Amino acid sequence: MSDFRLKRPSIISGLAVTLIGAVALYQAIGLNFGNWASVGAGALPTIVSVLIIGGGLAIISFGFLKNELPLSLPHGLVRASLGMFGAIIVFALTIKSLGMVPAVALCAFISSLAAVTVNWRHTFDLVLLLPLIA
Repeated sequence: MSDFRLKRPSIISGLAVTLIGAVALYQAIGLNFGNWASVGAGALPTIVSVLIIGGGLAIISFGFLKNELPLSLPHGLVRASLGMFGAIIVFALTIKSLGMVPAVALCAFISSLAAVTVNWRHTFDLVLLLPLIA
């Protein structure tokens, strides 16, 4: 199996941090900022979001300034990360519409697919037992 290579990991991580800050700022803009005498609920999230965006832009600029080596990620790490994030997202999207038992079963199934080799017996056991335990 070949490795997944990131040519400029600082720039990619800086873009991710900046995107997170931008999403948080978009959410914070809808809140009341208030004034300096009476600070509203949106003041702290707005300030923190702007600081996160500034940090992300700083990471991006340092990534352009320095000559960094490509970062090599093993193929299994990428698959495991995508599988676990996918399981969390599917759980979050299905917990209200399907209920807890099917959402936990789907989460267990998707997270078990994140392994390099899938043992179908263990996957079946997880899909049956985890919703019962939960």
